[in-house]
Amino acid sequence: MPDILLVIDDQNAQFFHNSNSILLETGQRHPIVCHRLEHVNAPAPKGAALAHLKMAALVLARPAGPPRLARVFSFFVPTIFAQTLMTSATENAAKIYRLVYVGRSSAQLERDYGDRLARLINEGFEVHLLCGDDGGIPQLRARGVIVKPIPVLHSRNIAGLIGAYFIVQAYLIEQEPVLVHAMNGAVGTLGVLAAAAADVDVIVLSADGHDFEKGRVKKRLKSLGAQLEARLPQVVRENIEARLPQLLALKGLSYYRLISLLVDKYLVSNEHDLRMLQELQLVPYHKLEMLVGGDGVDLTKFNVKDDAFPTREQARQALGLPRAWRNIIGFRGTLYSAAECDDLRECIEEVERTHPTTGWLLDLDTSALRGLAARRALFRLQAQLQRDRVHLLEDAPRPTVATSAKQREFEEASFYRALDLFVSPRRTHGAARQVMEAAATEVAAIAYHIADMSAAIEHGQTGELVDCGDVGGLVAATRAALDDPARRQLYGKRAVALAMRRFNRQHIEDQIFRIYDTVLETNLNN
Repeated sequence: MPDILLVIDDQNAQFFHNSNSILLETGQRHPIVCHRLEHVNAPAPKGAALAHLKMAALVLARPAGPPRLARVFSFFVPTIFAQTLMTSATENAAKIYRLVYVGRSSAQLERDYGDRLARLINEGFEVHLLCGDDGGIPQLRARGVIVKPIPVLHSRNIAGLIGAYFIVQAYLIEQEPVLVHAMNGAVGTLGVLAAAAADVDVIVLSADGHDFEKGRVKKRLKSLGAQLEARLPQVVRENIEARLPQLLALKGLSYYRLISLLVDKYLVSNEHDLRMLQELQLVPYHKLEMLVGGDGVDLTKFNVKDDAFPTREQARQALGLPRAWRNIIGFRGTLYSAAECDDLRECIEEVERTHPTTGWLLDLDTSALRGLAARRALFRLQAQLQRDRVHLLEDAPRPTVATSAKQREFEEASFYRALDLFVSPRRTHGAARQVMEAAATEVAAIAYHIADMSAAIEHGQTGELVDCGDVGGLVAATRAALDDPARRQLYGKRAVALAMRRFNRQHIEDQIFRIYDTVLETNLNN
């Protein structure tokens, strides 16, 4: 009796025709017998996954002794669907409930979701994470998370994203999780599509940065097929089109409508996105959930009332900031465009003209800048950064042995603690977390009025919002805040209260767990 029964379709029959054994993960070869799919009374695959993706084979393990899953090394086929034939003893064993998160950056996921994943493990779930490897995987594994790296770190790597889709889809079919939570952007999209193809019971998507403009999706948003046409060889495009034709046609509103059909919960982080999705009827009401503050802030790391927390003077001394600076303005985050570089540069120049004793503390990430215009803008900004009134965080002195543990614990908080004001030149979504962290340390913020900032700043209460792109308004609001320290301090006090009420990560995670409980109970019972 062969160890493995290999059921194949006509398309892949020739590939396996001359095979009489198969290589398992154990490194051993096991005898197989091959049959055409129509000649075998095999179990039907879950949903329409096999038919939709034209998978190559259905592998059934028939070992003697304890049941085990025969996992097949990768063939030159999209996916292998593995199913264990359970014994009666295994059927009576306790069921393992697996949760799978799909995201881009392991470092960011460790920072923002590490405690949540550990909490889920303590609740009895087996937690898996599929993400890019940028340094956070060892810490995640130390928490008990099962991590599989996928090639998604670079959003412009279309071939990598396509490969990641098949990796994720195969992994989900093999692991059979009860819930998949996909995170944002292209990675979130491939996570949702892969989970739907694998017929996962519950699919949750956290979606930010919707591309709305005056109630309409920007017309210049190209279909994925049009983007791929200029980047991939014709033979690759044809293979993708044969397997996933509806994916390449996605653009604008059709994208949101398709994703909303596939997910069980669609999570947004601000009222603007919630309102637009409702008004345009892109996502059904019962699927939409708003978590104000997005992923929130771990307030235990930003507790200014903690006796061990550095004072403003201690933070400035630790960062090596000049004592002559009367006020300090700060910004940290990623710059994505030439306009954002120019806005920051102009803001520094204009504020220096009227407030020469004010300094700037910056922690910049410019790795996302692309194109000649952006590089020129970066050169102009870098010339400004060489001036005496600007201090880059990378220039701060390295902590001594005696203070290194404390410095590691409060590294991010010390940045905000040293500030009198946080000013953001960002025109694109994604900088709200830094504003929320500033709020937790009693620092008021001034920023452009974009969707996520409107959730992080209460205009006239915890800071100021100006029209997006109005750098003159940004400079004027900054000058006014510097000239009125009493109002600036009042903003800071209100910002802490707002952070406690709206941005507390513990409360946000409680909401997410209630969402998980609700959808799991509903879907699994049905």
